[in-house]
Amino acid sequence: MRHFYRIVLLLVTLSLAVGSVIAQPKTDLGRDFWFCIPINADTSGGNFNTFYIYITSTANTTASIQFGDNPVIEKPLTAYSTATITSLAPSNEIPSNIELQTSDTIHRDKTIHIWSNDADLSVSFFSRQAGSAEGMYCIPVTGWGKEYIVASYNSLIADIKFGDFPSQFAIVAKYNNTLVYIVPTADIRKQGAPSEVSHPKG
Repeated sequence: MRHFYRIVLLLVTLSLAVGSVIAQPKTDLGRDFWFCIPINADTSGGNFNTFYIYITSTANTTASIQFGDNPVIEKPLTAYSTATITSLAPSNEIPSNIELQTSDTIHRDKTIHIWSNDADLSVSFFSRQAGSAEGMYCIPVTGWGKEYIVASYNSLIADIKFGDFPSQFAIVAKYNNTLVYIVPTADIRKQGAPSEVSHPKG
């Protein structure tokens, strides 16, 4: 009889665990996306980055895209098709100066807002350069949280003479007057001055 209770308890525990996983909200689709573009690679030598945004939906809808305070771009979407927005000519829809190039700075003009009023979207981003390519899956606002741990490599190079490739993270908030607390585990250095500390660790 004791073993029976253990089995029942185990089954109840498993069903609760499975139920909690199923009840979690999906984060792959959403109707409201905010993000920014961290710097891919040094562009001082003229190797400019090329940007691509891919938007899909499971329903016919219109995706609205806004870069900073620029006019809104409307993209009609057919269900299960992909709309591509790029910085390449001739469209040049993504501004070339939208990429973050500074540290410890607040930018209102470098946010990207994508939304639909009547259907869920999936949004991905890709940044390409001759010597580097990076991409990211964009999480809708419904998948956001209030606490994050940033995992990152150390700076690759931190010398103005030979190039500057710092470790980085970026924060985007949907609401005005959002107060963010950052406790760095490494020194946050000054913009353009790798040897000077702007915010000490801790």
